Amino acid sequence: MSKGTYSSLTVEGEVELNAELRRTGIPHSIGDLFHDNTLCRERGPELLELFRRPLPFNVRTALAQVVFARKLKPKQRREAFTVLMELIKENPEKYNALSMLVWNELPDNVDPTKVHELGQMALDRKYGPLRSGFLMALKQIRNATAVGYLLRAARDPLTAAVALDQLARLRVPGTLQLCEQALTLPGIIHEDALRETRAKLKRRV
Repeated sequence: MSKGTYSSLTVEGEVELNAELRRTGIPHSIGDLFHDNTLCRERGPELLELFRRPLPFNVRTALAQVVFARKLKPKQRREAFTVLMELIKENPEKYNALSMLVWNELPDNVDPTKVHELGQMALDRKYGPLRSGFLMALKQIRNATAVGYLLRAARDPLTAAVALDQLARLRVPGTLQLCEQALTLPGIIHEDALRETRAKLKRRV
């Protein structure tokens, strides 16, 4: 890349965000930061401040990935997690754009104090395929409350396969029996994955 040129994401709000980055002393575009996680590793706090702003959706999703890839103190990482949760709640229908964040950043940066919030979202059908990411985040929390939500999700034909996979990974007693019950649910999805989980549990027994 030649001096003075920038990688572009070609999304709404990108020009304005790049101007804000320059004002904060960050000499790279959002495209540069998105494509190269080694840039500005220490500038997480400034990027978090920008992530809090009501920017256009697509530039915020790019900024979210940039923020989580930088160095943050634990409190700042929890704050970033909260902002990401708010972004998801405001845009539940945009699951294609949010899916990578929900499946990767959410579980990797989960805030255990958000267990009830995540659990309710995991049980809410309006979030569609994003619910699997919430279930993976609950597995990372691992406490009794998180397991309780996973058990409830194991009884929903749309989330049973993922929920039971997470329960199996946590070695929760009774998961094999729940797999057998889930296979009888009308409208069960990802049946092959569910059968694979059941087979693994049988081998473990």
